[in-house]
Amino acid sequence: MTAVGKAKRGILISLSKQFALIALLLSLPRFLGIDGVLWAGPAADLLAAAASFLVLRPEFRAMRQAAERLEAGAENT
Repeated sequence: MTAVGKAKRGILISLSKQFALIALLLSLPRFLGIDGVLWAGPAADLLAAAASFLVLRPEFRAMRQAAERLEAGAENT
């Protein structure tokens, strides 16, 4: 994301796992005990993947639409 001038979104994606991990490490052990510490890592990965998907989905749609416009313009010439 930073390579295409969208640094804020790139930083959000990069830091989302760390923020999720810290939050889960503080909360899951209260409910699951020591198992909460073990589950915090994989849960943070899943949350970060979901956040990345939500951030990147509109970007991929925009790129697909731009590619379709270019193809349509190439066919008309």
